Formats: sequence, structure tokens, C-alpha cells
Amino acid sequence: MADTPSESSSGLSFLQVAKFSSAFACGVMGGFLYSLKQVNPSLQLEFSLGTILMAVLSAGLALFLWKLVTDFAMGAAVKDGSDAGRRKFIALIIGGLLLFSGMFVSYFYAIKDIRRAAFLQVMQGTTLALVVVGGIGVIVFRLARMLNRNEPPTGSTGLPESQDSADSPPHE
Repeated sequence: MADTPSESSSGLSFLQVAKFSSAFACGVMGGFLYSLKQVNPSLQLEFSLGTILMAVLSAGLALFLWKLVTDFAMGAAVKDGSDAGRRKFIALIIGGLLLFSGMFVSYFYAIKDIRRAAFLQVMQGTTLALVVVGGIGVIVFRLARMLNRNEPPTGSTGLPESQDSADSPPHE
């Protein structure tokens, strides 16, 4: 018995929403960090062509990473260690490092003019935020694994193989 259209399309539509939402968020964050010119004593933003370019590049890189990740998750990546599989894995690592490095450099560029004492407070707050977000990510990951533990494989009815063939109509 095949998946009903609503079951297969709902999984696909959620994945599409997740892809484009995270790409949009990365684009907004990249553009915002690029346009951030001063944070102390007041917040100063400067919108320019570079802001739009950085937003588009950040969103595009996020979509590229999503494509690589979904290729691995859906089994489209070569698993036998061939050159194509290695190239996709290396592209995934390089893309992730580029995205992380760009955000890291943008963040430190934005706070470059902060006094030393305030800089240490900002770094403590940033570290705490990263630990909390990382902890939430670990909890969500483990929760998803726990909820999907007993889910039958894609294309399966969830019944033992002997019942599947006994209940199905004979082939003509």
C-alpha cells in the first residue's frame, strides 16, 4: 500500500517550509549584520546595495547547504565512498564553514568599537546564548529520534511481511 497523497506531500511541504524559512532567516541575519555599523552608544544601521547582496548570498548558501543535507538524508549521496559522495561531503563541510565564518566575522566586525569591559560582557552573553541554543538543538534532535524510533520505513505498511502479502489482492 503506497503512501496517501496527503502523507507524502505533507512531509515534503514541511521540508520546503523548513528550507525556505531557514534560508530567509540566514538572509535576513546576513543582511542585518552587514548593515550594522555601530552598536555603542546607539544602534546605527546603514542600508546599501551590499546589504541586499549579503542577504542574497547568505540565503543562497543556506539553500545550497539544505540541498546537500537533504541529498545525504534521502540517500541520494553515494554511500560507498566514491568520488561523488566525497565531493558532496566536502562541499557540505566547506559550505557550513563559509556560512559560520561569514557570520562570525560579521559579528566581530559589528562589535569592534566596544570598550574592553563591555566587550567581555557581550562575549559572556554570546557564549551563554550559544550554549542555550545548542542545548535546545540537542533536546529537539533527541526528541525527534525518540518519536521516530518505531516508525516503519518509507513504503512499508508497518505490518509483518507475511501479513502484507496475505492481505494484498493477487497480481494479475
